[in-house]
Amino acid sequence: MKLKNFFTMTAIALCMVACSDKNDPTPAQEAAKAIEGNYTGLMSMTVSGSTAGESEISVKITAEAEGTVKLSFPAMGGEGSMQLEAFEVSGVAVTASDYGSYTLSKEAFSTTSGDINLEGSKLAGTVSNGEARITMDIKPGAMPMSITFTFDTQAEPTPEVSPTSKIVGDYTGIMNMSVMGSSQGSSEVTLTLTEAEDGTLTVSVPAMGSGMMAMGAFDITGITVGESENGDGTYTLSLENFEAVAGETSITGSNLTGTVNGKNLNLTMDIKPGAMPMAITFTFTPKAEAE
Repeated sequence: MKLKNFFTMTAIALCMVACSDKNDPTPAQEAAKAIEGNYTGLMSMTVSGSTAGESEISVKITAEAEGTVKLSFPAMGGEGSMQLEAFEVSGVAVTASDYGSYTLSKEAFSTTSGDINLEGSKLAGTVSNGEARITMDIKPGAMPMSITFTFDTQAEPTPEVSPTSKIVGDYTGIMNMSVMGSSQGSSEVTLTLTEAEDGTLTVSVPAMGSGMMAMGAFDITGITVGESENGDGTYTLSLENFEAVAGETSITGSNLTGTVNGKNLNLTMDIKPGAMPMAITFTFTPKAEAE
């Protein structure tokens, strides 16, 4: 009887050991569990080294049964091909280091973003002390080149650059003055463009002309600057009405319009000096163009 009880207890003990070994997590599963959570940071997108946009997002890391993790990305990007719906990348390998950090890797993957198929590659990342950095290349649909995505919880957003700040500087050209379509003379001048604290543009006009057409230097403030939507590097200038002082003469101006592309500035405006009954039309063109 005692022998029978002995074998029974031995069988039970062996079964318990076997069950315990089966339930113990593997190192990969432990690593996957250790980095589960939500990570908030900056996702930047570049194409061939050129910035294509950035978004502040939250990436969710979920442990999978096989000891891998799933990365869940929210919708991000701007308009057109740079806009993506939410997507997931499963089966990402996790490796623990001796220093308490973890590495992520997946050589290639396929997933979907809304109705768009995504082909990804070179996913790599690190997670340490609650911070994460992930990079990957993705080709959305039939796009011929990859978008490089870089997610970093420690990255700071790129400061916004105003359109005005992109065109400040000196522009040399020919200023023509005309009254009712009749030219009253021209001068080679240099206009200086500066940005005001409110982001508008100030154009500094030097003294010019002679005789009745002589005018002292003056500044035009509050000019609105716009950036062309077609991406050709052209900026537009506009100001409906303005007032300024040229030397000792008060002037009123209207219909200021212009464009800047590279170092080429084109500008037109109507100005009435003092009590002059009609406006003088000022037209500024780049020197080479004027010649």
